[in-house]
This record gives sequence, C-alpha cells and structure tokens, in this order.
Amino acid sequence: MLTMRKLLVLLPLLAVTAAAFAAGPEGKWKGTIQIDMTKIPKGKNPDEQQMIDTQIAAVKKMEIMLIINANKTYHSTSKGGPMGARDVDGTWTFDGKKITMKATKVNGKAPTGPMANKTQTLEVSKDGKMITGGGAGGAVVFKKA
Repeated sequence: MLTMRKLLVLLPLLAVTAAAFAAGPEGKWKGTIQIDMTKIPKGKNPDEQQMIDTQIAAVKKMEIMLIINANKTYHSTSKGGPMGARDVDGTWTFDGKKITMKATKVNGKAPTGPMANKTQTLEVSKDGKMITGGGAGGAVVFKKA
C-alpha cells in the first residue's frame, strides 16, 4: 500500500514521464545521412566506382535541417548533396512514435517525380531525442538541434 510520502515522491516522477511520452516531435532537428556501405553495389569499372564514391562523399557531407511545427506543417532544408540545395515544405501527422510526412512544395513548387503524392515515414526514438527514417543502404538520422 502506498503511503502519502511515497505517493508525493511518485507523483512528480509520473508527471515528468507522462509529459515526455505525450510530447510530440515538434521542434528543430539536425540530420545526417548514414550509409551502410555493404548495401551499396560496387562499380563495374574504376570510373564507375569513382563516380559512386564521389556521390557517397557528397551525401555524407549533406547538411539537413528539419523544423516540425505544432500546426502540423514542416520545413526542411538540405545543402551539399548530389541533388543540390533543396527546401521542402509539407504536412505531418504523428501516431505514437511514427511521423508521416507529405511534401506540398519542393523549392517553392508542387512536388514532382518520386516526391509527388508520396508520404515518408520516420520513427521517433523511445526517449524522443532522435528521429530516423530510410531504406535499403542508408538512413537519415535527426537529433534535436
């Protein structure tokens, strides 16, 4: 049975824990690309391998910022990658630990190609300090900025 003293000690801890779990992903995040080199195919010749190595080096140098707003919109910027600088605006939803994002503008225009009418799912770590997403060969990892 809980005594009043134990209850007074537990209540603040429970409140802090509940607040941590109730908090959403809103805020400013800084991202990096992590590449699993074992998943990247080798070039068929030295020239092709050099091209692959150059692209991977560019991806690793990318600077990615993600701002997730409380009004269910987001803005991300990326610099230094093989596709050049990009600004992406969109909307997001949050379900427990999954963020589903949909781009509405890429560099100020409606998204085309692979970003048109597609969603991207990211996962928030249990402690809420990291967001990750990706696929075969690589992942983007965001940490609170």
